[in-house]
Amino acid sequence: MLKVLLSHDNKTAFFNMPHNPLEVENYLLAVGALNPYADLYLNDEEDDPEQVQVKLIADTAIDNHLQLLFPQDAKLSTVNTVCDLFYHLPFEQQINLTHNMADGKINGEKELLNAIKGIKASESPHDLPAIVFSRVKLWTDTGEECEFYMGGVPKDNDDFDENDDFEDFLNQISTTDTKEITAYITTFSEGDGECVPATQADIERVYNAIADVDIETITGWNKIGESQFSFDYDIDELFNLKGTEYGKSDKERQKKEFSALVEKLMDEVNCGSDRPIIIWRENNGWASEFTAHADGEDRAAAIREKDPSAIIVTGADFAKGSYAYVYDKILALRFRAEYDATPTDAANRAELAEIVDFLEDSMGSLSSKAADHLASLNNPLTEIHARISSNISDKEFDEVIERIENMRDADEQPGITGIE
Repeated sequence: MLKVLLSHDNKTAFFNMPHNPLEVENYLLAVGALNPYADLYLNDEEDDPEQVQVKLIADTAIDNHLQLLFPQDAKLSTVNTVCDLFYHLPFEQQINLTHNMADGKINGEKELLNAIKGIKASESPHDLPAIVFSRVKLWTDTGEECEFYMGGVPKDNDDFDENDDFEDFLNQISTTDTKEITAYITTFSEGDGECVPATQADIERVYNAIADVDIETITGWNKIGESQFSFDYDIDELFNLKGTEYGKSDKERQKKEFSALVEKLMDEVNCGSDRPIIIWRENNGWASEFTAHADGEDRAAAIREKDPSAIIVTGADFAKGSYAYVYDKILALRFRAEYDATPTDAANRAELAEIVDFLEDSMGSLSSKAADHLASLNNPLTEIHARISSNISDKEFDEVIERIENMRDADEQPGITGIE
């Protein structure tokens, strides 16, 4: 299997092809590289201090032929996608494709992708269903908007029931003067069989595929329709909460505050700013400000007296990462700060250290709902420790993730058990 060598400032790391891009993002952040993952290209620039060296390493003869298909300046994300498709083929098919590379019948990554598509098409029975999914764009009469993908073709707002993205949008606008929401639907299909709504796994695949390209340029996805409808905004009626003020609970307020904080920080991240910003909890909520005021006063010490787990960051610390990356990283830094503020003679300090190490490596494996819930907790590390009573080193990775995921349901529905 191909590997990729990354090197910056004499700090080197190897990653498998394919790999999880978040692992590479963590490396880039750790070595202080300014290049985000999406901007990494194959190169052998050992003498350029600003450049991240990106070099493919072959282990086998198959790897050698595969490596030769990529131009010297190919994007690492493209190479990763091609390797993902190639190495997931049965070994016999990898051998056949390698013979075609050696014979000059496949001379580039695009030709390889076409060959893989041909294999997939020949293996797919013609009576397989065609999945149908829709891009939903929502906007309000007061200017708020969002976009998400879902299976099927929504005809009215009832079709958004139990959709997490829709609920998040309603939570976002719950304190506005919105009276009406408009939905613009663009529907796509994939395949030639009988149409069936896309599953959640299909939708996740859609999000991965459109991360770097326009959806309408993807081969095999056909735009089959567009529609639009509007509906009145009534938060109680939409969620059938019988008068409950949905979205105004303390935890929901904290989630919104944290999301707004990250959104505000993104301007600093995108320009690589080195201005220190302190982030802390105050009045059971989130707050942030630049540490140095115009009058020269440094407020960090005073703030840390109130919140010992306050963290100080700069935009450059996040290496121009995505919103999701910054969101997870701030939470991870907060866990570390909460651990550092724990008395050194605390009986549970070793167990807390294990949890922090696990979360720093695994935040990207948590769902957005679980991450949002952790952002609403005053002392999330302590809360997690209370739910995971024994050493996490004795547990499987998926079990620990599941227990953290279950915290949200258990807190929102106190009758739920099964955390231990």
